Amino acid sequence: MKTIKTLLLSVIVFTLTACSAGISLYSPQEQVQIGKQLDQEIRANPKEYPIDKRDAQVRDYIDKNIFRPILASPAIKYRNVFPYQLEIIHNDSVINAFATPGGYVYVYTGLLKYIDSEAALAGVLAHEIGHAENEHASKRMFDAMLLQTGSSLLVKDSSPELLKIGVALGAQGWIMKNSRKDEDQSDQVSFEYLKSTKFYPGGVKFMFEKMRDDGSVAAGGGSGNALVKALKFFTDSHPDPIKRIDVINSKIKDSGMPLKTYKNSDKDIFKSEYDKNIKKKLR
Repeated sequence: MKTIKTLLLSVIVFTLTACSAGISLYSPQEQVQIGKQLDQEIRANPKEYPIDKRDAQVRDYIDKNIFRPILASPAIKYRNVFPYQLEIIHNDSVINAFATPGGYVYVYTGLLKYIDSEAALAGVLAHEIGHAENEHASKRMFDAMLLQTGSSLLVKDSSPELLKIGVALGAQGWIMKNSRKDEDQSDQVSFEYLKSTKFYPGGVKFMFEKMRDDGSVAAGGGSGNALVKALKFFTDSHPDPIKRIDVINSKIKDSGMPLKTYKNSDKDIFKSEYDKNIKKKLR
């Protein structure tokens, strides 16, 4: 594994141009090792990341019936490189999901209890897979490294430490802008991945539509109730949810597909299946 000092020496000459170039710090194989190390750290920190071992049946159902079918999409390029693993984190107060480099994906029970269809969950999972496939964390780590040159980052020699800096990108407005670009791209590829599955491809927008109708989000990224207190990092570091809905709706229309919302109960949205196999089994 490359050290940060070595990386700095090799890339510093590109500082003036690389900030917008989307450069990945690590090869796909190195990203797998980073993801594996971070997964070990997550599992060793049950206070902050309580892996939900009570609901193995739910995790196995999601893995077999939603996660793996998405990974079968012909658009997934690292299917045979990244190990792609799914875990549920037991925290009902967090409505979110995240992915590490190398394809380790984590979904909070708060999100699973909030959404109400397999299509919505498929949209979220495909979005997180999109982050891994497009190497977003590694690219943002490069940006963070450049911004942190001369700080304590220089003496760190641990990939997990660098990764922690890379995933805590909310401190810098410029980084935030790049993070929003990543979110936009992951929304787009979520749609593409789901086109080869049984799920409605626009599922990635369903959670935002529900949040909008709940008054949890508004145009411009604003919020209306206590729900967003649990989503503060999400709303601060992600694009305007209303705009995200509009972008996906435009993509759906351009593809000639019917425009559906989270309120629809069509067979490709799988509401009853979600309620029976996931929502009612969460404890």
